[in-house]
Amino acid sequence: MKRKKLLILVVTIILLLTFAATAIFADGDEPQAVDLDTNGDGAIDYRISFRGPGSVKWSLDRQEKEYKFMSETIYTYQLKEDDEKVGTLSLTLRQIEEKDVIYYLKYEYDKPVSDLRAVITSINESARTGRNGATKIKGHLIKYGSVVTNQNSSWGTFDLSYTHGENLPLNAVFLDSPTHHLRLGLVDVFKPLKNQVRQEHIEKSLPIEVSRVETDLNYTIIFPREPGYFVENWGILGSSPLIDWTDQLAVNAAKTGDLVRYRKLSTDGIYYLTPWNYYPSEKDAFWLNPASTYHVAGMFSRYDSGSYFRDIAIVSMYSAIETQTKDHYWVSTPRSDWLYQDYGIPSGFYDTRFNTDVATYLLDMYEKTGEKLALEAAENYATWLRSYVKDQGIPTSGGGMLVPDYFKKGYKHKKTNVSLNHLVAEMNFLYKLYLTNNDFANFKIAELIRRGVRDTGRNWIRDDGNLHYAYLGDGKYGMQDYPLLTLNDLRLGQELIMKTGKDGKPDAVFEMLIKAKENYLIKNNKPIR
Repeated sequence: MKRKKLLILVVTIILLLTFAATAIFADGDEPQAVDLDTNGDGAIDYRISFRGPGSVKWSLDRQEKEYKFMSETIYTYQLKEDDEKVGTLSLTLRQIEEKDVIYYLKYEYDKPVSDLRAVITSINESARTGRNGATKIKGHLIKYGSVVTNQNSSWGTFDLSYTHGENLPLNAVFLDSPTHHLRLGLVDVFKPLKNQVRQEHIEKSLPIEVSRVETDLNYTIIFPREPGYFVENWGILGSSPLIDWTDQLAVNAAKTGDLVRYRKLSTDGIYYLTPWNYYPSEKDAFWLNPASTYHVAGMFSRYDSGSYFRDIAIVSMYSAIETQTKDHYWVSTPRSDWLYQDYGIPSGFYDTRFNTDVATYLLDMYEKTGEKLALEAAENYATWLRSYVKDQGIPTSGGGMLVPDYFKKGYKHKKTNVSLNHLVAEMNFLYKLYLTNNDFANFKIAELIRRGVRDTGRNWIRDDGNLHYAYLGDGKYGMQDYPLLTLNDLRLGQELIMKTGKDGKPDAVFEMLIKAKENYLIKNNKPIR
């Protein structure tokens, strides 16, 4: 028995030492490099190292987590000069299914430090052409117009071909050689604003430097000296193509799901440009949108033309799981001026649609991957949602319930409007979860919401045939509905009603609302799909 325990201990130690990232560190010295194996053959494919002035002393805290599809190691370095803290540098490594490594760098300043840099090395880079041994690598990047959106942008290509060195474009780039495939991100410089909003300052960003040392390529990230700001950079290091550039649908999806300038990826999720009616709302300011997992990662999860899409889908799943609050929902951290002025709701509120989208994504990912943590998080949210419907819902004439869109726990405020798309999405999620775990409590509340829609059915149809966006209270309906979002929610709701109902028949009221919206779109020469 003792020999068996000893063998288990030895094997465990070996696995820990050979897990994709290994670092042994002595306080006060420059950190030892972190070696990465991105194809499971035991050889080193990449190395990440740090450089700084000799006057700076480094100390390390290391944390590790293991998930079913991802291993995470976080290195947090405290930097001191003359025993005074000058900054905090963190390196987060997330290895997806023992292959690609997503790295995140973050530096937070206390005082200026000169010549602080991170070096990412491609080991034994094989892309060699020409008599002089120049390296030639194919690069892809997203090009923007005068306004940064994912609609007017396009893909551009370039050749990274040099002898002595050069800089990468001031952008995120995908680089492909015969042996190495990587995504190196923009070196983002952010100014922290209130309510966990961050403002991009691209004019302070520095390009990544490229140099060759024998058979290795070094990509050097220089941290700008900007006290009062923080710097982030992320990328993916792999040994197989991240994107199949011959698959146009996948290439277009990667552009639509832009994570360079239009959105930002960080360890806690995907940040969106802050709406004009949120506070703070500055030019190029970003906030952590809870529904980003559904919007971007949900789209990416449908593609398999390169590992980039699954990498983002997996890491987004775990980010959503980790950022769920102890009350089992996700918070919108900025303040909505509209909600604050009309209903008295401050920052840090609950948005039913964004939250239900997150939970739906987690449920979808459970069905695709079997990750039980995703199902557990979705079930926890359902517990919160069922309670919320009972406590905050607005009863309808036939015993149904309408559910207010927004809420701030522990804060007295007016009940908000009830949007039809929010309402039906909540019903759909509970039906889907019921089909997954057979928990009748979810079916019961889904039926309560369905009854609420049925009780108010014709009231949702405007005189021109379009649908009202929301119930405004006191028997009033109004606001402009989305072209297709609510319609698609209703269609999915009808499918789920037929799947979960005993007779398998469609709901006549839902059919009426679907037909009204379709007829309105057709009448106005607009697409219905």
